Amino acid sequence: MMLLLLLLMAVVVVVVVVVQAKKQQQQHHKQLQQQQQQQQMVHHLQQQQQHHQQQHHQQQQEQQQQQQQKKKKKKKCMSVCC
Repeated sequence: MMLLLLLLMAVVVVVVVVVQAKKQQQQHHKQLQQQQQQQQMVHHLQQQQQHHQQQHHQQQQEQQQQQQQKKKKKKKCMSVCC
C-alpha cells in the first residue's frame, strides 16, 4: 500500500515537473518570438527612415540641378546678347 502511494506520488511529481518544464519552454519560445518581432519592427522602421532620407536627398539634388540649369541658361542668354 505504501509502495503504491509512493509510486503514485512519484508519478505525480514527474508529471508536474514535465508540465512546468514545457510551460517554461513555451514562455521562452514566446519571448524569443516577441524579440524577433520587435527586431523586425525596428529594422522595418530603420528601412523606412533610410528610404525617406534617400528621397529627401534626391529632391535636394534635383533642386540643385534645376538651379544649375537656370544659371546655364542665363549665361547663354548673356553671351548671345553680348
